[in-house]
Parts: sequence; C-alpha cells; structure tokens
Amino acid sequence: MSNFTKKLNDDETKEYIKKRFHDYKEETKEFIQIKCRKWNSKQESIKAAPIELVNLFGKPFYCDKYKVSGEYYFYDQDGNEVTLYDWKCTSLYDLGYQSPESFWASEEIQTFSIGASEKPQALKFKDWLIEKLHTKEN
Repeated sequence: MSNFTKKLNDDETKEYIKKRFHDYKEETKEFIQIKCRKWNSKQESIKAAPIELVNLFGKPFYCDKYKVSGEYYFYDQDGNEVTLYDWKCTSLYDLGYQSPESFWASEEIQTFSIGASEKPQALKFKDWLIEKLHTKEN
C-alpha cells in the first residue's frame, strides 16, 4: 500500500504556490520548457464528505477562489505531487451554490477531483485515501 503525506503547512503552501506560479510564468517564455514539465491535472475523482477531509487533514488551502474553493497537496514516497480539490462546488463559482464555509463544514457526500501528472499516481492516492477514510470510520 502506498503512503502519502500532506504537503507543507499553510504558510509554506502559499509560498510554494507563489513560486510555482512564478516558475510557470517564466516557463511560458520558452514553450519547450512547458512540454518538459509534468503538471497535475484531473486524473480521478472520489466521493467524501468535506468535513471528513477537514477532520483528517485540516482546512484546505484556498486556491483560485473561483472554480476551486479548497485544495490539499500531497506527495507520494517517490516525490510525486497529488492534489485533492473541489471543482465548481461553491458560491465562488455559482451564487446559487453554498458558501465555501458551508461546503467544507458539510457532512453531505460530494465529489472531489484528484489531480496528478499520471493516472497510476491518482489511483494509488485514491486507494490510500479510501483506506484512510474507512479506517477513521471504524
């Protein structure tokens, strides 16, 4: 069974995101560099209650404040990054939806996206997270 660790604390994550965005801006100057870098994209999804994730991992990092209201960053044992995030689930995206605060406090099952550079990484993470959620219930 693979093992994943939550990446960084909130302040460290903010700095990481700033640096990653800066790196992205720099890389756009040379298109070839973008092709060489592995970026995360949605590879899988998982159903869970948002409050379960908060109880397991703490508050998520608030991301783009539009389509994503919260995101967690994880690494596998090989250093591959995996992200777990909501997608278009809150009033940040559609005013008819619940607020991010209500969403993340909710016990209602929601669908979360799993981002990774490759599908096998996302599947390993999904298995790991299912085990974590199952273990917590027992």
